Amino acid sequence: MESLQTKFEELFHRESQAGTFTKASITVVSQSGSILSCNYGMNGENPITENTQFDVASVTKTVPVSTLALIALDRKWITLDTPVSNFIPNLALRCSNPPLFRHLLTQTLDFGFSMAGLKDLPAVDLLERILTAELKAEPGEKFYYCNATSILLGLVVESVFGESLDSIARNEVFSPLGMNNTTFRPDSSVRSFIVPTEKCSWRNRSIQGEIHDESAWKLNEIMIPGAAGLFSTTQDLSKFLRMVINDGANLFSPGFIESCAENYIPSVVGAETALGFEFNQPYMGDLRSGKAIGKTGFTGSVIVADLERKSGFALLTDYTWPKRKVDKVGIMRLRSACSDLVWRESGNW
Repeated sequence: MESLQTKFEELFHRESQAGTFTKASITVVSQSGSILSCNYGMNGENPITENTQFDVASVTKTVPVSTLALIALDRKWITLDTPVSNFIPNLALRCSNPPLFRHLLTQTLDFGFSMAGLKDLPAVDLLERILTAELKAEPGEKFYYCNATSILLGLVVESVFGESLDSIARNEVFSPLGMNNTTFRPDSSVRSFIVPTEKCSWRNRSIQGEIHDESAWKLNEIMIPGAAGLFSTTQDLSKFLRMVINDGANLFSPGFIESCAENYIPSVVGAETALGFEFNQPYMGDLRSGKAIGKTGFTGSVIVADLERKSGFALLTDYTWPKRKVDKVGIMRLRSACSDLVWRESGNW
C-alpha cells in the first residue's frame, strides 16, 4: 500500500502544480474497509484530512437522492413505471406521454434549459418553471443531464417517505452507514472549517459552507433541493462505497445494487447510464470493468465503485477555487488517473 500512497502523493503534487486544485482528499475502499487516504493542502490553518468537509455538488444526486429512490424501489413502494404525477400532484410538464419514475432515475427528461439560467428568479418561480416546463423530447427519448430532473426526484422521495429530504437521508442512509460528518445545511458554527468553493461574483463573496450551485442555493430558501447541497468527507463517502461493493449491505436486498449497474437506456444512441448512477464513463478509468458506476460533482468531487473489482474511491477537491475553470480537462484527467491507480492495485486486496 505504501507504493500506492506514494503514487497518489505524486499525482496530487503534479495536479496541484498544474492548477487543478489547491486542496484534495481521496479515500480508497475495498470490501473489508478503507485501504488508504491521501490528502493535500491546507484549509486555513488546518491540514486537509479524510474528515475535512467539502461541498460535494452533484454527487448529492446519487448520495443520497437516487439512493433513497432506489431504496423505495427495492421495498416496492414504487415501480419504475409509476407516473411521477402520482407523487407530485402539481406537476404539469408539457409533453404527450407521462413522465415515469424511471425517467428521473435515468436523466431522460429533456428540459432543454440550464438551471443556471434561472438563478435570478425568486425560488418559488424557479420551482414553478421546473414543474411546468415544456419538454423538448418525449420522456425516455433522450438523455439530458439537468438539475431539474433530480429536483423532481427529491420531491418524489419526500412524497414516498413522508418526510423532508434531509431527515430521510439521515434516517435511511447516513445513520445506518455511520456517515456522521455528512449533512445538508451545515450549522454556521462549522462553516469556517468547510473547504471554500469559489470567489463568487454573482453572490459577491467567497462561498464556504453554503451550496455552490446557484439554482440549488436559491431553491434552498424553500426546500432541500435534490440536485446539490450535500457536504461530506471522503471517509464518509467511502462508507457509502463500501456498502455498494458489498452488495448493498445494510440498505438493500441482495442483488439489487448489482441489478442497477447496467445500461438502462440502450435505445438512446450515444449515451449510457445505470439506475441512479453514472455508468461506464471515461473518468472511471481505462482499466474499469463492465460494472463501474459512480457520480461526479462540479466542484471537483467524484465517487466511483467497480462492482467486479470490489473496490472504489471517493475524491473531493476544490477544483472551482478560486474561480471555476474554463473546461473540465484537468479534473477529468485527475479522476481517470485516480481510477486506474485503484484498479491496478485492486487485485492485491
